[in-house]
Formats: sequence, C-alpha cells, structure tokens
Amino acid sequence: MRRIFAGLMVVLLVGTIGVGGNLENWTSDGTYAYSSVIVVQNVSDTVAQVQVTYQTPCDPTTPDYELTVAPDTRATVNVNDAFPGPWGSAAIVTADVPVVASQTYLWYDPSSGTQWASHSGGVPAPSTTWYLAEGSTYGGFESYILVQNPGEQSAQVELTYMTPGGTHEGPTFTLDPVGQTEINVADTLSDWSSVSAVVTSDVPVVAQLSTYWNGGTSTTSSMGVTTPATTWYLAEGNTAEGNGFETWIMVQNPGSNTADVQVTYYGGGMKHNGPNFNVAPMTHGKFNVADTFPNQAHFATIVTSDVPVVAAQSMTWNGHSGYDTTIGVAEPATQWYVPVARSHGGASTWLAVQNVGSTSTDVSVTYMTDTGTVNGPNLALDPFARSSVNLPESVGDEINFSVVITSDQPIIAQHGTYWETGVGVHQDMYFGATNSATSWHLPITPHRPSQMGPEPDSSPSTSDDRDGDGVPDAEDYCPDFPGSPATDGC
Repeated sequence: MRRIFAGLMVVLLVGTIGVGGNLENWTSDGTYAYSSVIVVQNVSDTVAQVQVTYQTPCDPTTPDYELTVAPDTRATVNVNDAFPGPWGSAAIVTADVPVVASQTYLWYDPSSGTQWASHSGGVPAPSTTWYLAEGSTYGGFESYILVQNPGEQSAQVELTYMTPGGTHEGPTFTLDPVGQTEINVADTLSDWSSVSAVVTSDVPVVAQLSTYWNGGTSTTSSMGVTTPATTWYLAEGNTAEGNGFETWIMVQNPGSNTADVQVTYYGGGMKHNGPNFNVAPMTHGKFNVADTFPNQAHFATIVTSDVPVVAAQSMTWNGHSGYDTTIGVAEPATQWYVPVARSHGGASTWLAVQNVGSTSTDVSVTYMTDTGTVNGPNLALDPFARSSVNLPESVGDEINFSVVITSDQPIIAQHGTYWETGVGVHQDMYFGATNSATSWHLPITPHRPSQMGPEPDSSPSTSDDRDGDGVPDAEDYCPDFPGSPATDGC
C-alpha cells in the first residue's frame, strides 16, 4: 500500500504547476515533464478527513493517500508521487464531510516552459449512460474515451459513435471491477472531423473524453453528462477577428426524434438571435459561431431544443495552436465551486458569470486558499447579462486558491485560463461544481499522445526501478509493487 500523510503529501500549487526550475526537478522522460494534481476544496465548516485511492491492478481498493483539509480551505495531491512517468490512473476521492474534487494535468518543456494544462472536474456518482458531445480524429486530432469502473462488479461497456451523417458501432468490452481503460476513437473512426459518443454499461461507470491537437502541444479533457436536456448554457465565447478566436457549438441528439434547435447569444448587454436548425436522431450538428455572430469579443450562449439533446462548445485560438472543449451545463445555480484557479507563468485567469434570468442579481466571489478565505469582488448583473472577473487582479499574489461564487439568483459560472508559451497561446475552460459530495470520481490522467515527443528510454536501471521488478519507474504503472513487464510492472 502506498500511503503518505498530509504533512508530506499536500503540495502548494505553485510548486506543482509553477514556472522556472520547479518542474525541471520532477520525474520526466528526459525531455518533457508531465504532472498531475488532484485538488480538494473543503467547502464545509468541519475538518475533512480525505482519502485518495488510485485504480490500478496493485491493491486498487486501499487508500493511497490520506490528508486533512481544514474548513474553508483547499489542498493539492501530487499524482506524480505515485506515477512518476507520463502515465496516470483513475482516482476516487472520499471524505467524511462533503468536499469538491478535481484534477489538473500539465505538460512542461524545460526549454519552452508550460505547453498546456487541462482541467477535469470530478463527478460525485457513476452512471450506466454517458454522453460525450465532441471529439475529432482529423487533421492531427487524437481523441480518447476514458472509462472508469469504480464498482466491485465487472462492467460490460458499449460505445456508439455519432457523426453528422449517422451512427457507427464502437467497441464493446469488459471492464474489470475497480478498473479503468481508454479507447482511441481513431481505432474505429479515423479522419473524422467531428464525432460524439454514447457510453453505456450494465453497471455504473464514469466516462470522460480527452482530445489532443497539434502534435500534443494542446489538449483538452471534458467529463461526459448523464442526461440530455432541452436547455444548455455556455458562459464564454469569442469570435473577435483581431485575436484569432474561433468558437464552435456542437449539439448531440441521442434520441429517436428530430431536434429543433435554437441558439441565442447574449453579449454587450443585448440578446442576439442565432441559428435555428434541425439535428436528426442519433446524429450531431456542429457550426461556427462566427457565421452568425462574427467579431464579438465576449458573449454567452443558450441552446434550446424541443427534445432533449446535449450541447458543448469548443474554442480555438492563434491559428489553431490552442484548443479547448467544454460541455455545457443544463441548470443554473445560486452557488458554484471552482476547485482549481491558476495564475502562473504569465497566465491570464478569468471567471465568466452569466445571469440567465429576467431579474437583476448580485454576485459575490470568495477565494479559498490553503490557510483560509479571502474576499473577492462583488458584481451586479442585469437580466441576461454576463461579466468577466480577472482573478489574479482580485486575489493579489496568492496563486494557490480555489473559488466560491454565490448569487441571489440562479447564474452560470465558467472558469478560463489563457497563457502564452513558446509554441502559441493556449486556453483551459471548465465549469465549476454546484454541489459538494463525500465521494468524487476522477477518470484516467491523459497520457502522451502518439505525436508528442520521443518515447522514454526503456532500458532498466537500478537507479529508477525502486521495486526491483526490471520495469523502470518511468514505465511502471505500479512502481512500488514488483510485477511483470507484460502488465506494465503490475
């Protein structure tokens, strides 16, 4: 059992995803450093006793880490302490009081700095059906569907792919109890510019989509949703010609009836009618927002349909060197929790808040640090208005923080980080959680995509093989348990 207590395990986020020499000391393949952290945000007024369990063949039900998180604070867990190479594992976070948990991944090039970061919020419960509204295997895109089985029974899993022209049978497979796997969409559908998916299972599982682009210099991860809806909210969008943004809306129709879809934009304090179109059963539609709402710097989008659908948004930037996909949210709320907020290495970190109602609302932002709370700004939003907050300007020099957003009327809150690297401009957008829970499921950490740099040296050495099984730690899924090379050291 791998267990490290809070005094050793809780790592400041600046040490995890900062700039300069910090990451150069992390285990890497010799060329790139891959890192991952789990963030636990304790939004209760009681101390939280938290356990983190990684799903690997090595003792997958015994907690790997235990930590204590004080009320109204947050803490981070360094996944690289358990998985030193560019691989990872699904995780389950449990606590004795309700918390919020998420995971962040980062790829760092010592010569060029941070290349990308991607955030994936956890889900409090598995489900037998998951909808993934966007993916691509065309023009350098690589899409992977990640499936996590947190239960004690084997799962019979089936994937169905949906394209603008119809459905395609995906793979079926058995997923072991407390197991996890990933499926390369290109193994079934290669060179498809737009693919969505439905994941079904006979027992509850968790599903997520990770997509890589531009030789691995950009990536995005997005959780699936379990239920279609007739209304979807997307709090951020940009089609301004001067900064190279492209914003796309995807609508997946998993039902048996044609969907009549209406898109409405909200920007500049005004409502703007977008396109109205049909999406055939078991297909999905995709359109470029600039075709109907061009040269707009910041706006929100509402997608409505006469039958339940799933909506997502993707944004590219700087000649497609940056790419991000975000699933929409179907319900506004008066409170939002954002477990991770980053301001590092010249990054610009923003919070977009959308008032979706016909009544003005007052919004307050509170930062949760490793030692307590810090008051953030207060906003007054007119009906159907949106506003953006530059988080670093509000919190000052504190770079290790999470966010709580409260409002007297239901709103939508979305977080985004933008930063420049040696290969372009990148972005990472995601919605926060609206509820806390005592358990959170985090699917597999993204791995190195096929085009991303050289493979690590696979020759064994005693200096990087701490369990002595002949599999180097950088390639060992279970570096503390002797195993077989045939099963990646497990």
